[in-house]
Amino acid sequence: GNDLWVGYDHTYPVTSGTELVGGPFFHYYPSKGQEYDAWGVGAWLGVRQELPWKLHGEVSGSYGYDHYKRASTFLLPGETRQHPRDNIWIVQTLLERPIAQRVTASLRWTYYNDDSNTDVFHYHRHVVGVYLTVAFGD
Repeated sequence: GNDLWVGYDHTYPVTSGTELVGGPFFHYYPSKGQEYDAWGVGAWLGVRQELPWKLHGEVSGSYGYDHYKRASTFLLPGETRQHPRDNIWIVQTLLERPIAQRVTASLRWTYYNDDSNTDVFHYHRHVVGVYLTVAFGD
């Protein structure tokens, strides 16, 4: 399927090196398999901070609600057939530093908590990564 996202992000400078960021979002996911057709709404909020040694730090959190149009066929024993509804919580931290012109290195931790009313889609996970980003153009 194709996931279409629309939102509004706002930045509010607190000091010369600190910003509050956030905004609402909406998404619509028409899937190839009709069971996964869904729409969702939510919002996110975070803080960005310039740190010593050319480091840039971010901490953010978001909440999203997803509603699926059709009942799930993936059920655990004893579970009743219902339309999945997910409450999705995400917390993320980022530490980033430029290492050359148009090249940055970053360390990121993200926690996902998908609180679904359908057990097979109810999960949480931690993702930790080290990234090297190369920018092309301006």
